Amino acid sequence: MDKEKFEGTMWECASGRGDMSKVLEKNGFQVYSSDIRKTEVYGDGGIDFLHCDRQADNIITNPPFIQAQEFIEHAKKNAKSKVAMFLKLTFLEGVSRYKFFHDKEFPFKKIYVFSRRVKITKNGEKMKNSTVITFAWFVWEKTYVGEPTIDWICPDKESEKNLLFT
Repeated sequence: MDKEKFEGTMWECASGRGDMSKVLEKNGFQVYSSDIRKTEVYGDGGIDFLHCDRQADNIITNPPFIQAQEFIEHAKKNAKSKVAMFLKLTFLEGVSRYKFFHDKEFPFKKIYVFSRRVKITKNGEKMKNSTVITFAWFVWEKTYVGEPTIDWICPDKESEKNLLFT
């Protein structure tokens, strides 16, 4: 939130237990939270994002990595302004993604790479090997003109404890 500015409504479409949604709400955003899981979900459970056509100004989430590209493509159809996805940095790789990253209708704007490794948790427990993977925020903006840029997120020790994603 300190690096990228958002306006309007937010849809956190893989909300899990609400870690991201709660931060967005604390920052004053109106957030619709949903998840495909039906129990232990923050917001509406049983909502399959890939089969739901709901409009929001911005769609932001930590998608299932195996479905990341499908989540982004679907988000670009439903977001009016921006799409922000928390992904492995390796999402940049692949010949087939070249065209995907050069979409002129909803352009790739920026990548924010974490300078420290993010600790990933599941059900409150740190996942094995979670700090050996580099993560970044990928941002697409509908009205963006120009080449994508790169920036870094360098959290201090105090804010680092807020970088736990489930």
